Amino acid sequence: MVTRGVARNEVLSRVQISLMAALAYFGVERGMAIAARDEEGFEFAYADGLDPRFCEEAAAAGRELFTRVRLKPFDLSTLPRDGEEQAAEAVRLAHLLGWQG
Repeated sequence: MVTRGVARNEVLSRVQISLMAALAYFGVERGMAIAARDEEGFEFAYADGLDPRFCEEAAAAGRELFTRVRLKPFDLSTLPRDGEEQAAEAVRLAHLLGWQG
């Protein structure tokens, strides 16, 4: 998710909602989302499980957001539970290799 001119609080909210929708839509327990913030840095969201009270609503949002999107989920079970530091390093390396996201 790339943002432009969106307040940080709104970015965090959108990232969390999108992540919950993705977990429900793809039927996975754990996931991570990264949002680039106009050269201000990155926001990371990590989820381990979805509150059952929100599953139906999250699944509906996931259908709306991801039905036409082709993604390839990958197994996060090999990543450490506190993967934020590793994710930041992955983004840093991607930028060194020319990624502009």
